[in-house]
Amino acid sequence: KQRTGCQNLVSTFPRSKQLAFADTHDSPLPFPFASFAKNHHVSKPDIVVSFPGEPLEAESALAAPWRGIAMVMEVKSDASQDPFMAWKRGDTNNDAIIQVARNARNLMLTHGFLASFVIGIYGEYARIARFDHACALVSKRFNIRRQPQLLQRFLWHFVHPRVGNTVVGCDPTVRRLSLTDQAWVKARLK
Repeated sequence: KQRTGCQNLVSTFPRSKQLAFADTHDSPLPFPFASFAKNHHVSKPDIVVSFPGEPLEAESALAAPWRGIAMVMEVKSDASQDPFMAWKRGDTNNDAIIQVARNARNLMLTHGFLASFVIGIYGEYARIARFDHACALVSKRFNIRRQPQLLQRFLWHFVHPRVGNTVVGCDPTVRRLSLTDQAWVKARLK
């Protein structure tokens, strides 16, 4: 099986820290909480990224939307589609920025993240957007063909958080419930 460019970037990571990538550009992911989905738009991230050391297939990402997704990537074929260019003003790029923000919001809500990341790839260029509950920061764009090590370094640091044990942005006071924990909670809520 041939590796993608993204898989090549993480191929030297320890197996427990490797990320998996799945193409979901044609697959709508609903709002993470079904009870509230009717009040929110679906999102179609181009590429979804797993948690470190966990497999990820497009089908599993769609079966349990947002649950196994740690980060997303938005990919556009041309550098002119970068919505964060200074010369783009007004509502010409609002839809693209809203799509990026919606993905970040869904990640924070699903996992209780303190911050989430979305990588934007626009032709040969990339940007890293960091969202938290107050604002968003967007990196300067960089050429991923000439400087792939910048994206690789970001991914390395993403899976080696200084605080927490899964990815950068996770809340160290929150953890996933085991099956036993889930059964205990369900029994108490009856």
